[in-house]
Amino acid sequence: MKLDRFDFIALAVCAGLLALIVAVIAAGDRVGVRVSAPQLGVASISPRGPITLRFSEVMEGETVTARFTLEPAVPGEFRWDGDRMIFTPAQPFQAGVTYTAKLAPGAVSRTGRAVLQSWEWPFSVRAPRVLFLSGQGNPRVRELWSVPVTGGAPTQITRTEGRVYDYAVAPDGSAIVYTVSNEARGTDVWWALPDGSNARQLVVCGADICSVPAFAPDGQTLAFSREPAGIAPGTPNGPPRVWTVDLRSGQAAALYQDSQVLGYGPVWSPNGQRLAFFDGSVNSIRMLDLQTGAEMLVETFMGTVGSWSPDSNAMLFNNLNFEGGQPYSSLVLADFTRQAIQPALGNEPNFADYATPAWAPDGEWVAVALREPGISSPGKQIWLGTVTDGRLTLVQPVTADPTYTYGGYRWNPTGTALVFQRFEMDKPFATPEVAVWDEATNTITLLAQDASLPEWLP
Repeated sequence: MKLDRFDFIALAVCAGLLALIVAVIAAGDRVGVRVSAPQLGVASISPRGPITLRFSEVMEGETVTARFTLEPAVPGEFRWDGDRMIFTPAQPFQAGVTYTAKLAPGAVSRTGRAVLQSWEWPFSVRAPRVLFLSGQGNPRVRELWSVPVTGGAPTQITRTEGRVYDYAVAPDGSAIVYTVSNEARGTDVWWALPDGSNARQLVVCGADICSVPAFAPDGQTLAFSREPAGIAPGTPNGPPRVWTVDLRSGQAAALYQDSQVLGYGPVWSPNGQRLAFFDGSVNSIRMLDLQTGAEMLVETFMGTVGSWSPDSNAMLFNNLNFEGGQPYSSLVLADFTRQAIQPALGNEPNFADYATPAWAPDGEWVAVALREPGISSPGKQIWLGTVTDGRLTLVQPVTADPTYTYGGYRWNPTGTALVFQRFEMDKPFATPEVAVWDEATNTITLLAQDASLPEWLP
């Protein structure tokens, strides 16, 4: 067969390509798997993290986690979402410390390609802010605002024509959700970035009232209460049930298919394994183990859920007592490890009136507002206590001003500060205020006036 000029050109091209392939095989993969950490090395992060590494391929997880380190060292947990490794610290990252995340070479993808070079990303912890609701002088409207924890001018976050009902903050501070009154006299669930941008409707509730949203600890699921519309226009809404929505897919559904299981005020355990809420049909806090489906009912006549211990093995909650014909709120501890329920303040009657407790994230303190017996002022003051062998012992007051009543207290992620709401009782036309207490200095700083329902934005 005689070859023409075109055939010689084709053969030369094929020979060149073959030589290139041989050279690439001989040289090996010079690039390897690419790695990025978008939130590191650019800006500070939340005290709770997490740290996310994104790979250009799906990895063999153990080969990555064995080569990932933090300086200074911080223990934590790893989880995977496709091509992303997510590290959550066991204890919050500390403010004022510069950390460095490192990945040594050698991690392998499922296709056999490797990370060929070492990677480093420095990062620091951002300063927290405080969110609150305010009408800025108009009691008929409410929007979401934020303010630096050191004080300063508040910044408006939402713009809903004053129709915000309540809200929640993602554990890592990466997002907020809030409920908004709609034209059907219900409330819808909205999602936004912490500065209010990229706002979008998450759950359309129509004439149903959706409220008290709560993020799961991993930030991927939201629980909320949903009260169905009345049987006819103008009639009261039906009893609440707990719903959840997957924040990745947007799919929402009732937690229980049984419509007789009611639920209000869902609260996640810190490890995300249990979800607790008040079921008015049985006058109990219903605690559901999301992994096993096991339930535990804890009777209470207060209609509220308590505070989980940091290890998720216990809960402090309120109950209503009628000793001597005088109703008052007491504290009870439910220990799930021992399957025991006991008075948190001992067996002797205690006629102080206690508000909902708040367990610090590090477990050192429990904050609780109370009105002591024999005190003429109707206001509550905030105290700190410790829990030992299932018993709460009050140690020191945070506030001691009888002209104010205090509530709505929340711990920051490191358990070193409390933000709270206070109300001046003897002042005509008084409005609530938001303030913060700092443990290190034992000082209280006023953050905002005409402000309520404070939450930390870590």
